[in-house]
Amino acid sequence: MLDRRSQQLLIRLPARVAAGQTQAELFKPGDLEAWFAISSTTAQEWLKTWQGQGCCSLPRRASTFAPGS
Repeated sequence: MLDRRSQQLLIRLPARVAAGQTQAELFKPGDLEAWFAISSTTAQEWLKTWQGQGCCSLPRRASTFAPGS
């Protein structure tokens, strides 16, 4: 089971797709900062944690990730 934070992140994915956002599956630290009111450092730590758990893989740029990839 995903933790609440991860669930909240994944809930945003369909909304981004429905809104027609280009590359809606890629989340940036800035996205997390705005949604969760956290620092850039914390956002990057969360992204690394999710990657380590296999919830996502980091694409070419380490500052974005695609959930479930």
